[in-house]
This record gives sequence, structure tokens and C-alpha cells, in this order.
Amino acid sequence: MAKQHKKTKSTWKVLIARFSGFNNILRHESERGSVIVSAALMDDALEQLLKAKLVPSAEGNDELFTGSYAPLSTFSAKIDFAYRVGVIGLNLRSSLL
Repeated sequence: MAKQHKKTKSTWKVLIARFSGFNNILRHESERGSVIVSAALMDDALEQLLKAKLVPSAEGNDELFTGSYAPLSTFSAKIDFAYRVGVIGLNLRSSLL
């Protein structure tokens, strides 16, 4: 379990580094564009955090996140699941929904 925790912590660090330029991206967007870009970035961040928490897929393509019947293919499903497995807290879950 400790190894899984380290993987999640390092994923957080990577995501924080990736979002360091977030303001620069949004500065050039309209209000509507900022909302769309922000949601897409948060969706990607949740997916990366969940993948870090879960055992890797045996297949190259992760069937939980991609495909027509993937249970975690939507942003709301990722939010709920991330909360249930303890990746995000209740306040963040409430804010994202």
C-alpha cells in the first residue's frame, strides 16, 4: 500500500507542475472558453489521480476510462469515484459537481 501512496503523491506533484502555467492558458480565453478548458483539465487531472491509485490495467487501453461502456468515462463518474476511494475530499467533490 505504501508504494501506491507514493505513486499518488508523485502524480499530484506532476499535476501541480502541469498546472503551473494554467493562468497563462486561461488569460487568453473568453469566460466560456475558460470554463471549458478548466473542466477539461480537471477531468484529465482526476483521471491521472485515479489511475495512480488503481492497479494498472493489464490491457494497453484502460477499459475503465475509455470505450463506449467505460464506467469512468464521464467527468461526473470520475468525481464520484475519486471521492469514494479517497482521492478527493467532500468539499472538492461538492465544488466540482
